[in-house]
Amino acid sequence: YNGTNRKMKQNKAFFAFLIAFFAIFTQSLFSQSYNLDLSKIFNEKLSETEKKQLLEGKVLYKNIGRASNISLIDEKNVLKPIKDLKPNYLAEIIQIVKMPDKAPFPLVKLYDILEDIPSYKGIPYYSEHNDIWVDLYSEAKIHNKFDTRTSTEWVKEINAEFYMDPFETIMSDIKIHSPISSYNDYVIYENTNTSTVKYHDFTCVKPGKMKSMIYAFEYGGYVILYGVGGLNAPKVPVMSARIELSFMNRIKTFCNFVFTKLNEK
Repeated sequence: YNGTNRKMKQNKAFFAFLIAFFAIFTQSLFSQSYNLDLSKIFNEKLSETEKKQLLEGKVLYKNIGRASNISLIDEKNVLKPIKDLKPNYLAEIIQIVKMPDKAPFPLVKLYDILEDIPSYKGIPYYSEHNDIWVDLYSEAKIHNKFDTRTSTEWVKEINAEFYMDPFETIMSDIKIHSPISSYNDYVIYENTNTSTVKYHDFTCVKPGKMKSMIYAFEYGGYVILYGVGGLNAPKVPVMSARIELSFMNRIKTFCNFVFTKLNEK
């Protein structure tokens, strides 16, 4: 009996140890966060709660309205095209990704994702207004594609055609920037409409007045993914809320598509 009792106590102690070890292990596993000083990347427009969300690897989406509310510290003036647009509808989407120990590097993969225009066709988009799932783009075609070079960058220029219901065909100029030295430093994606965007014969956006950008760069062993999209469009009382909801959600959907593909193994 004494031997059996001793053995039962040993088993209980062993299982108690396992439970305690597992609790500590899982707590550390789920409470770990990225070790990064975000004050060097983002300004005071980003709250401490939002920074915490980013450091946990989550995607942050913000409807910020105007360029003065941009949270990224833009020392290189990368976001000049968005600022020059003077948007009255503007949204940010941000995520931080840990750099892998081995190739492929995320920024090389990101470049390939952004360049593959036909893959944009069929991106699932949830229409809040109609409460249905539809395609973000039911068509996505390349008309022309060519490379140019500056003293510091490669720039791939793409003339593309998208069909976005209910706004019909939208022509776009897309530029993808990467440094000549290495794709691993940064990638900049810029998409500008070159045709009028209409909704039931109502002109929503004039040519050159809708722009989206993704700026991704390596920082301290991490990749900062910063997406921003905006419109310079008239605020018509009857239409403004619908336009804002539709376009801002579409920007969010596209950036989520890109970020998700980047995170795929």
